[in-house]
Amino acid sequence: MTLCWIVLVGLLFQSPDGAPGDSNSNLDALLRGWEKRTAEMRSLRCEFRRKIRQQAYPDVIEEYGRAVYIRPNRGRMDLWRVQQRNGKRELVRSEIFICDGRNIHQYVFDAKEYIRHVLPPSEAGEQAARSALPFLFGMTAREARRRFDLRLYKESEKYAWLEIRPRAEQDKRQFRLVKVVLNKETYLPQAVLVVEPVGDQYLYEITRIEVNPEPPVSEEVVQPLRPPRDWQVYVNRLDQPAQAGPGNYPRRQ
Repeated sequence: MTLCWIVLVGLLFQSPDGAPGDSNSNLDALLRGWEKRTAEMRSLRCEFRRKIRQQAYPDVIEEYGRAVYIRPNRGRMDLWRVQQRNGKRELVRSEIFICDGRNIHQYVFDAKEYIRHVLPPSEAGEQAARSALPFLFGMTAREARRRFDLRLYKESEKYAWLEIRPRAEQDKRQFRLVKVVLNKETYLPQAVLVVEPVGDQYLYEITRIEVNPEPPVSEEVVQPLRPPRDWQVYVNRLDQPAQAGPGNYPRRQ
């Protein structure tokens, strides 16, 4: 872990203090640059490290991941968890998430479970890719201002630190707070901290990111996978609020 990364992460956890960078004009300039950059995005490929702090468990979970995105509404994220075995660190495949625009297909390897999350119509299409990370996908600056409470709380020559809080109830169900370290030259994130409504924290360090990569992202990569025959299969009907929620998946027959 480099000194630069330690500094970036440390500032993510700072409370906004009305620093000189906190001005509407600077924020508007960042949003305009980000909007122009993301409007050019057809696909994306990135690699990251992720650390998870959960309220119910004292240990920090460390993971490595790869993600791809194809506009307007398809993407995939593969995760490997770091485990200690015989005094050595090793990577064990943890989860795969695949979004086809109408469903999010979740594959949980240690539990041998496949869960198909059916998205409500309002969150299908390109909305399915936005969720808590508006600085990755094609949202206009005006829509970001309307949908989120945005605050620029720290700024350097190269980076900007942004705080994002949801305004809409549908977003409040997904996250309580997001902090982003934005590269002012590329208008792409360097680090992202997501705080869920229950208080669990997900810290992403973006180690590599490519916009419109060559060769392009393959269509095969974002096709849903057939789960092994010995896995349990569930459906989470997010389009039916009364049934939605962790631990309340009706089994698909």
